[in-house]
Amino acid sequence: MTEFDFIFSAITHPAAYEVNLFSILSIGRMEDGRFSVILDNPEELNETVFKDPEEAVRFFLEKRKTHQLGLDYESENFENLVVF
Repeated sequence: MTEFDFIFSAITHPAAYEVNLFSILSIGRMEDGRFSVILDNPEELNETVFKDPEEAVRFFLEKRKTHQLGLDYESENFENLVVF
């Protein structure tokens, strides 16, 4: 399963899971069925809303890469880290 597929599956699941990285970047489904990506850091605080979950996941992954969020960006310090 790719990282995209993992996040897509989580946010489109009937339970409406949310994916959160260090309380800085999160993605999830809103009550109205749209999808929200929230970036909260000193340089930028914003919420972007999408109707299409695929667009939301692409945007989330772009922000994750831009801000290098996740233990995989620090993997030199972690053994046995699973990376998608």
